[in-house]
Amino acid sequence: MKDETGAKEKVNEKGLKKRWFVVSAIVLVLILISVGGEIYFTGEVVWEEEVTKDITPLRAVAVQWTSYSYEEDGEFKGITYEVFDLAMSRLGVEYEFELVPLSRALKMAEAGEADVVVSGTYTPEREAYIMFTPGQRAYGVGGVKPAAYLNLIEGAFIVRTVLKDSFIFESIDQIAHEGYRIGVSQEYAYTPAIRNANWNKVSHVTEQESMKALENGEIDMFLTYKEVGLAIRDEMGLHDDISIALGPAPFEEHQFILFSKNSDYPNLVELQALTDKELIKIHASGEYKEIHDKYVKE
Repeated sequence: MKDETGAKEKVNEKGLKKRWFVVSAIVLVLILISVGGEIYFTGEVVWEEEVTKDITPLRAVAVQWTSYSYEEDGEFKGITYEVFDLAMSRLGVEYEFELVPLSRALKMAEAGEADVVVSGTYTPEREAYIMFTPGQRAYGVGGVKPAAYLNLIEGAFIVRTVLKDSFIFESIDQIAHEGYRIGVSQEYAYTPAIRNANWNKVSHVTEQESMKALENGEIDMFLTYKEVGLAIRDEMGLHDDISIALGPAPFEEHQFILFSKNSDYPNLVELQALTDKELIKIHASGEYKEIHDKYVKE
């Protein structure tokens, strides 16, 4: 899948020779259970395996993020990509993978041009075109930890090294009280607490713009994902000038695979449920940690 921007496309090579799971018969077993006067149910979807060449590959788009999803020497790499690839491989799902800016990825999902956005969060505005699960919605609205998720990413304040010892992050209210100018990304959803914080926020399109503003003294610090901020610092040759602020992480963010409501991919609701089950297994087995540690050196 290519577009006018020259974004590169890559079809999962393993998936090209895989047997494809399609639904020729779906058996939905609803088990009703009465607990404390309330009725609950669990569902089990049974897929029949069949070989077919007529099904279009799943169209997956992701944002290019250092350590998480990027292309190197013609190969896709990163934590996000490897976890997604592992889940799709186990489900026998053939896919196409493309790196685009987040705003474009969301527009593609909204238009039905992409079936999934690989790595994103809940916002009320996305409800119109993203199939959020109850767990994703509960996390986005109230911070309830989800059972199934793609990534868990730690946030960090990036500061000039000369000011590192004079600022120790303690709380969200501290930032507002002391009047710091905080650089934020236009494309990040952040957590509800961060979105609602009464800060003096300065918005930038990219982290590189925030890093330049920090270097020039236009902001006091900027908020991003820890690994991303450090990688961009090193790419811009600012290793000695820029540091991570002291104190606890200002936020931790669970990210999800976002499935489009406007996709014409067959049985996408069932695929979403099966993908969540695989993500739970990948985290519980320790495979996620192995992938994470390969890219992120603490």
